Amino acid sequence: MGRRRGPKFWVAAGLKIAFFLVFAWFYTGRFVGALSQLEKPPSIDPLWLGLSLALSVLAYLGFPAALFSLAGGLSRRQAATVYLLSSPAKYVPGKVWPTVVFTALSQRFGLGLGEALGLVFWLNLGVLVSGLALGSWTLHPLLSLLVFAALASLHLLAPFQSYLSKKHRLQRVLATFPGRSAFVGAVLWQAAYWVLQGVASCCLLRGMGFAVSLEQVPQLVGGFAASALLGILAPFAPGGLGVREVALSHFLTSFLPPVEAALAPAFLRILQMVVEGSGLVVGLYLLKRRNEDSQVRF
Repeated sequence: MGRRRGPKFWVAAGLKIAFFLVFAWFYTGRFVGALSQLEKPPSIDPLWLGLSLALSVLAYLGFPAALFSLAGGLSRRQAATVYLLSSPAKYVPGKVWPTVVFTALSQRFGLGLGEALGLVFWLNLGVLVSGLALGSWTLHPLLSLLVFAALASLHLLAPFQSYLSKKHRLQRVLATFPGRSAFVGAVLWQAAYWVLQGVASCCLLRGMGFAVSLEQVPQLVGGFAASALLGILAPFAPGGLGVREVALSHFLTSFLPPVEAALAPAFLRILQMVVEGSGLVVGLYLLKRRNEDSQVRF
């Protein structure tokens, strides 16, 4: 028999759903209103759109490469399979499913539980630090203080890990926990991802006929990183849906007309989901090939 859910669980779940619906309703209203104000369809430039897609794919494939470089026990194909299958799980409500899928597949490919959880920890911390660092370009300078605070908190991990290692059940897990050098690699790879996505966003908006210049790429990099980070941190938004769009739309109004600023985040989300959906198909194919190879060897 399953565990009974108490009132606190249902209240928290209800609040998450309510917040998500508010953000989704707010941005959907802005998007529909912007569509109705369009005087003419946007002028499509296939060259810029193709370049945007190519850069988005390149940025997305950087994560399996980063995972391969950080996890010595995974081959390139295994690293690609782990990431391509775990990343789309962020759209499942609960925020924990990417970690669950990532850990399960990593263990299936031979990594220890400690190493798999350690990689998730360092990769997520890299997302946080690099997102704050790049977001501080275009938002408030005080965000840089949060970046330094996150870096300084690394010094607290050693005594914390030492304390946990005294717990018998965690000794074997922490024995394979990756070192702090993995954090440096995660920050660098994630920063490269934000930069590529910022350039891809600029190309996409130019391909849709929006008035964006290449000189605004640094602003797009910071805005994309900051809005994506807000979506990640919002516990009620699967994949940051709604939250990222509202934040990015608000940011884009600083250099785009209101109509274009409301439409752009939706186009960027569609591009991201196309790339992630294609990656999911490739990941399933790689996993199927591995299973078939295992059966043949058996």
